[in-house]
Amino acid sequence: MQIQVPFLSSLPSATAFLTGLLTPALLISSSGTFILATSLRLGRVVDRVRAIMAQIEHLPDNTVPELIDAKYKSLSGQLALQRERAHLLQRCLFILYTAAMSFVLTSVLIGLLTIAGGRYNWVPVLPGLVGSFALFYASILMIMDARKSVGVLDIEAEFMVELLKSGSPQAKDGSPQIPNVS
Repeated sequence: MQIQVPFLSSLPSATAFLTGLLTPALLISSSGTFILATSLRLGRVVDRVRAIMAQIEHLPDNTVPELIDAKYKSLSGQLALQRERAHLLQRCLFILYTAAMSFVLTSVLIGLLTIAGGRYNWVPVLPGLVGSFALFYASILMIMDARKSVGVLDIEAEFMVELLKSGSPQAKDGSPQIPNVS
């Protein structure tokens, strides 16, 4: 003898509906996390560009000309890379917002098509795929940004190595003293 419970007969479709709505919600959340991280990175780049420009404006006149030239070269290299990073991160933010928008559209379409029924249940797949590819592309851009960030560090380190090689004065304890050129 089989017991019939009316609300349980529609459980599979309700489960599919909820699963269909939750998946884009999780992807929207991951897009938001990416957006937050990228915005923070962009903010740090903007702050660093402003600090570099201030250093360039205030290079001292009374220091050894070779040191000023080396410092200027180092700062201008850093500035160029930071500008590239800023443009890269701005593009990444655009892509991430596109991904989030695609996942929201996917969720809305799933809800509408579930209510309306019909044969167009494949439609939400398209914005879902667009969002997924956008997240993938944004991840590639973030990897490129991380590499450029290390490039800036390399420029700073090269300047310090050259400064130490140039025979900077020794402190009383024998450690090299780096002249203040900033």
